[in-house]
Amino acid sequence: MRTYVCVNDNIVVLIIEIDPSEYHHYGSIYQLVVDVDEMVVKPEIGWILGGGGLLIPPPEIDPSDLPEYRLECICRSARKFGQGLSMIAADKIGGRNLMLGKTEQQIQTFAGQLMQLKLILDGGALITSRMVMVSMKAAYPEYANLFQWSIDEIDHYRGLT
Repeated sequence: MRTYVCVNDNIVVLIIEIDPSEYHHYGSIYQLVVDVDEMVVKPEIGWILGGGGLLIPPPEIDPSDLPEYRLECICRSARKFGQGLSMIAADKIGGRNLMLGKTEQQIQTFAGQLMQLKLILDGGALITSRMVMVSMKAAYPEYANLFQWSIDEIDHYRGLT
């Protein structure tokens, strides 16, 4: 296991400990994934990607703003994670539709129901998204394992597994 930081919009949004073999998965979601195991000073959420790929601390923040800033960083990270998960899930569901030979009408009906979930997930409301996925998993058994995969990804991101 190694420690990596995930960067989106030039800001560290996630710190993870993963096996190097999982790097490509996160590399497809985030702008940049950086191994920080060897760094003496470890970057934190909110650090900025500077010139030459250096990770630098954000500018000083008024201590009274710090709790809100940290919450903003957590929300930004959840939103970026949700957007990445949404894109990967769309590919998986599209592949499943092709495999099952779904008609255009069947796909349109299902896609209409998925749009609400996508909006919630893209907004970073991971707990709400997870609850919607649990109910959709029961309603669509041919996609149950894909919903379970997404639920597991959210749980892993939130540190519940």
